Amino acid sequence: ATAAIVMHYGGNDWSRAQINGLQTQFAAMGIKVLAVTDAGFKPEKQVSDLETIMAQKPGIIVSIPTDPTATAAAYKAAAEAGTKLVFMDNVPTGFVAGKDYVSVVSADNYGNGVAAAHLMAKALNGEGDIGLVFHAADFFVTKQRYDGFKATIASDYPNIKIVAEQGIGGPDFSG
Repeated sequence: ATAAIVMHYGGNDWSRAQINGLQTQFAAMGIKVLAVTDAGFKPEKQVSDLETIMAQKPGIIVSIPTDPTATAAAYKAAAEAGTKLVFMDNVPTGFVAGKDYVSVVSADNYGNGVAAAHLMAKALNGEGDIGLVFHAADFFVTKQRYDGFKATIASDYPNIKIVAEQGIGGPDFSG
């Protein structure tokens, strides 16, 4: 079997760890990785990457779509060509599990926000003022972590107040 890894962004430790993990597991399964791409958060680049990769006829594409709507047609073309799609963290608009793609794999991102809130509260002994700096990219998973953190602080820790918030955009918090 053959596979391609089509990333939304590959220039940070988190993305590189995902890519390394996929490559290691594919190698252990005897699956040859034909290509690894980095769209740099640009939907048009990811669409181009998908079109280029499809010329190699991969059996599997594992991907994080940059934009679930702007990239949907390119992923649909890959599925219609018989490539099995596995998504991480989000799915293109209009796709049906089991029909258009095999699976979506994601962490419990809301739960990660909850865990972070409990760790913060423990470090503050349950009271104090905090400033919340968060990844402001418009991704479903980053919003889940943000929501989980804020909801947990508000509901479980009445003596902790979020007194300031700052979202930072750009890959790797470059903003």
